[in-house]
Amino acid sequence: MQTWMYIIYRLAEIQSKNTTERMHLIHTLQDFLKSVRLSLLKTTKMRLIFIKSSK
Repeated sequence: MQTWMYIIYRLAEIQSKNTTERMHLIHTLQDFLKSVRLSLLKTTKMRLIFIKSSK
């Protein structure tokens, strides 16, 4: 997770020099990553249930 935080911070730093804007961008990117992670977890869980029920 540390690597992702570094990448998020660097992207935000590149995109804006304004501190408030940068913090907003960091929070937006963090929320995006959380939603992607949750989506992947749900998909994996659904696959496991499907595999389990097909046996």
